[in-house]
Amino acid sequence: MTETLDLKKTVNLPKTDFAQKANLGQSEPARLKKWKEADLYTQIAEARKGREKFILHDGPPYANADIHIGTALNKILKDFVVKTRSMMGYDAPYVPGYDCHGLPIETHVEKKLAEKGKNKTDIPVSTFRRICREHASTAMNNQTRDFQRLGILGEWETPYLTMSAEYESSTARLFGCFLERGYVYKGLRPVYWCIHDRTALAEAEVEYREHTSPSVYVKFPLKSDPTLIDPALAGKDVFVVIWTTTPWTLPANMGIAVHPDFDYSAIDVGGDVFIVASELANSFAETCGFENKTELARFKGSKLDRLEAKHAWLDRTSLIMNGDHVTLGEADAEVELNVRFENKASAKSGTGCVHTAPGHGADDFHIGRLYGLEVYTPVDAAGRFTSDVEHWAGENIFDANPKIVEFLRENGMLVYSEKYEHRYPHCWRCKNPVIFRATPQWFITMDEVQKPAQSKGEMGPATVPLRQAALEEIEKVKWHPAWGEGRMANMFKGRPDWCVSRQRSWGVPIPVFYCQSCDEPVADPKIVDHVADIFAAETADAWYARPESELLPAGFVCPKCNSADFRKETDILDVWFDSGSSCVAVLETRGDTLHFPADVYLEGGDQYRGWFNSSLMCGLAAHDQSPYKQIITHGWVVDGEGKKQSKSVGNVTAPQEIIDKSGAEVLRLWAAAVDYTEDVRCSDEILSRVVDAYRKFRNTLRYALGNLDGFNNETDAVAEAELLSIDRWALASLDEVAAKVLEGYKTYNFQTAYGAIYNFCTVTLSARYFDIIKDRLYIYAPKSKERRSAQTALYRITDTLCRLLAPMLAFTSDEAWENIPEQKLSSVHLAEFPKSVSEVDTALLGEWERIYAIRDEVMKALENARNDKQIGSSLEAKVVLTTDAGTTRFLLDYYDQLRYIFIVSQVEVREGDALKVEIQKAAGTKCERCWNYSTKVGEFSTYPTVCERCIDALTEIEKAATA
Repeated sequence: MTETLDLKKTVNLPKTDFAQKANLGQSEPARLKKWKEADLYTQIAEARKGREKFILHDGPPYANADIHIGTALNKILKDFVVKTRSMMGYDAPYVPGYDCHGLPIETHVEKKLAEKGKNKTDIPVSTFRRICREHASTAMNNQTRDFQRLGILGEWETPYLTMSAEYESSTARLFGCFLERGYVYKGLRPVYWCIHDRTALAEAEVEYREHTSPSVYVKFPLKSDPTLIDPALAGKDVFVVIWTTTPWTLPANMGIAVHPDFDYSAIDVGGDVFIVASELANSFAETCGFENKTELARFKGSKLDRLEAKHAWLDRTSLIMNGDHVTLGEADAEVELNVRFENKASAKSGTGCVHTAPGHGADDFHIGRLYGLEVYTPVDAAGRFTSDVEHWAGENIFDANPKIVEFLRENGMLVYSEKYEHRYPHCWRCKNPVIFRATPQWFITMDEVQKPAQSKGEMGPATVPLRQAALEEIEKVKWHPAWGEGRMANMFKGRPDWCVSRQRSWGVPIPVFYCQSCDEPVADPKIVDHVADIFAAETADAWYARPESELLPAGFVCPKCNSADFRKETDILDVWFDSGSSCVAVLETRGDTLHFPADVYLEGGDQYRGWFNSSLMCGLAAHDQSPYKQIITHGWVVDGEGKKQSKSVGNVTAPQEIIDKSGAEVLRLWAAAVDYTEDVRCSDEILSRVVDAYRKFRNTLRYALGNLDGFNNETDAVAEAELLSIDRWALASLDEVAAKVLEGYKTYNFQTAYGAIYNFCTVTLSARYFDIIKDRLYIYAPKSKERRSAQTALYRITDTLCRLLAPMLAFTSDEAWENIPEQKLSSVHLAEFPKSVSEVDTALLGEWERIYAIRDEVMKALENARNDKQIGSSLEAKVVLTTDAGTTRFLLDYYDQLRYIFIVSQVEVREGDALKVEIQKAAGTKCERCWNYSTKVGEFSTYPTVCERCIDALTEIEKAATA
């Protein structure tokens, strides 16, 4: 007689090395080490070799400090894109990059020098640049370490650096390309200027902050005969009243602009006659406290064209001009600084007569050039008035503001003044207010193509202005979200010529020479190429280490006067020109790895003014084409209440702290769970919910893996047609969710993909499928068809989930993948997504939705019975279902499965009018092995404590043991 089995040992309990506790703090670094030792990135590249390319071009983070939550989000989203495209079968390389030049690094180095009692001017420029290079290199290494810790695979050993010799030479060559195509000129015109850092700024380097300025209404005496305007003004003291919040620009006033089509009024206020826009006359009088006013005349602004006024205190004429840029309200006097008023109340300020200083404003400059005004800029690089400014020579312009206001008051030229709060441009690095200041700078023209200096092979002169070409290309680019197209188009419609020169040392020098004899600039593409060859061998440091004679071709002389004596340009290129050059300096210098144009650029919304913008112009100059086919934009990371994260406020979420506490997987899952196209909230509370979600994903994988112990998919799988109905339903549901996830990945809607997998794991699997098949997996014989059917479904579910989760949960999915029995690929990241099913079995899904609706009602009844102490475990229950005739017939096809679906011991179905659920005590005795109740327990002599189902399982187990 065969010895009886130990019943406890015959239950198929889950078994897997995939731990319940993730221990990510230790397991993630170990997995990173494993990936590095296996050179996983290269393995993936080899596996995809010869496939269609997909290029995400990495926008370079600034190499100046450790990563923050915003840069972490950016890099994780990029990793999602690269990993999803790789698993779609594309050859999707990832070449990370770093922006290494620029003002912040200079500022940091200057600060460190000051701590040692040294000044930048005390050391050679080459030494200063070496220190900057060392600082950027250290920051870059730290960032690389932190980005890799996030699970991001890429060419980390060979990233692109804007300070490398290869990159700097490419940047210089691209400047030569702009020159050749007639896009470059040097001119005196106003640009944003930081008086703290003493350099020009691009629009992208300006941010808006609340600022309090002196608001002044100033009267300019009319010099021309007032009867030229209207006979009613004969013999009157007539003044044109301007309004400004920048009194410091008044010494540079050269004119007053009015709109030719607006109505203007001459109003008498106590004997003085003020000319203001008619629409603003009442608000002007109210603001200035005039109780009584009389309108003497009304006329169009065109009537004032080319009349003359006297400067408010200087012996200088202020020409009255007609300009379409004039608006009615707050923007009147502020166009030169692009001041923003979106937070102001609706009350209007201004007079419709715009104080015009061509040396301090963009619109002022343009109308001044049209009317032949002098571009006068009596302010030096440090923001101090020059010696020719009476009363305030040498003073800081902002310090002089109140003194100018008081001077106007004493001289009877001030109509009214008050403090005024508005949004004012500040330097994005030092956070100080900026000014507009006309200085000689190098510009890239947006609308006027210059005559090319040279012709280069087949590439002839540019025929399409940059603005026009950019707007045409913007329409061809795909935008995610869609509003990006309008935003980018608006950026180009209104942007001024691009000021590309900076008065700094750490960057790519502008490769231009000046003749010492005749001061002729040598801006020749051939010379630029020659210099770029030197940069390629020695980096741009050569510009500062070598004399001019060693940078110019041998025997070169001035084309104008034949002199051989030259000096070098001291300005460097704008860092946005630097980073924008990457579309050529990177995409075209990596052999077959990358190509121009890239498929995708992905950055924060601020890059519409920055990298997206400059890259487009660089792409147009190099290839008459956008360097990107699609732009993806993400928002800022804010705190849990939607407020900007700030160290001073104490609401900053530090990536390293999250990683140390919860693991990088939690950061990755957070990035997948949010709508990144808007501002993204991050807080301890939000992250705790993400941790809960992570546990659900991990537990789902662990349950499935635990029940695959001993299963070989090649030898043990059940054919799909022979699977149990619920197992086929689970796989149909898997096909349905996989289609949603893949569509989400395809359209970069990672939140959609995350939500689909989360609902599948928590509802479809945990709350339904796993709950129901647990009995079958545990109780049936290990090799029974019933158990193998469930294992076949679990294998496909686990395999597919690992693949679908791999872009988001890079570490966990790889760990789970290794625990799938008989797995052939060493990493999930070498795998591809499952092929989409052409047709999901919707009929089967519909049938089971009908069953689950009934199950939900049964579960409620069981819970009530449990609360009423009628039953303990649901297995103590018998369910009596009363259903209508159609439902009864439907349930008969599933009758044998109902007790497992409801997780009870017995089910009875009766035909009636409507659905009714009755809970009774189950008949019979509890089976010692499966805990179900059966009237057959005790009938089997070998195992008297088990039910008829367990007897069948035990018999099969005994046969297998003796086989």
